[in-house]
Amino acid sequence: MKSEHYVPLSPARLLIRDVGHFSRPSYAAGMNATLNVSRLAKERRRHRPPIGWTALLVKAMALVGCHMPALRQVFMPIPWPHLYQHPQSVATIVVERGWGGEAQVFFDQVQGPEETPLAEIDARIRGLKFAPVESVGAFRRMIRVGRMPTPIRRLIWRASLYISGRVRARYFGTFSINSIPAPRTEVLQSFAPLTLSLYYGYIEPNGDVLIQVLWDQRVIDAGPIRRMLSELESTLNGEIVAELEGQAPAVRLAGGRSS
Repeated sequence: MKSEHYVPLSPARLLIRDVGHFSRPSYAAGMNATLNVSRLAKERRRHRPPIGWTALLVKAMALVGCHMPALRQVFMPIPWPHLYQHPQSVATIVVERGWGGEAQVFFDQVQGPEETPLAEIDARIRGLKFAPVESVGAFRRMIRVGRMPTPIRRLIWRASLYISGRVRARYFGTFSINSIPAPRTEVLQSFAPLTLSLYYGYIEPNGDVLIQVLWDQRVIDAGPIRRMLSELESTLNGEIVAELEGQAPAVRLAGGRSS
């Protein structure tokens, strides 16, 4: 018979605890929507190897963010409550990796995905999923910070989140994307110190996919989120399909201008 024993928190577990700690001040709200991406799914099947769905959503979200500035804004409490708007989108990619004998959650950022080819975004994400954990700079940083005493970790978090909007966007992103690729599965509750977090589920045979959005109501309201989801569906079936077909449109810059 096995005896009970205590299991110390790993560095990655300690960092997730910090994520929860610094997510508490946000006024989080959530929305679910079913999008149909049948046109994109059909085009994606023509490519070998196919571009991953996370990469497709990352670029589509960044394109939507080009002319929806609120998607690139974060709430900053210091030196007084205000919003910081980043000039481009920064996508935080959340992945689960085996490390230290257990499944751990790691994350890294893709800077400016609206200006990055899909193949390059996909290669970056595949590296996060399959490259050795110690070979990824962001993962090494998370492990290193996770091993520090709690007061020092929390000081690093406060400095990164609250002092500079540019630093916050660089290391935490303007939005995050995670996947729950299983049929009939939803996320009921989550947390992140971000303005916007997206979860996408299983892509059904008819092209339907459940998108779950969590957002900070200090920055954006429900109406713009619903419009964002509608435009996300249009972008996935329009501009993203065009890029897969080799007919990529001009990159839309912040403010709606084209390059």
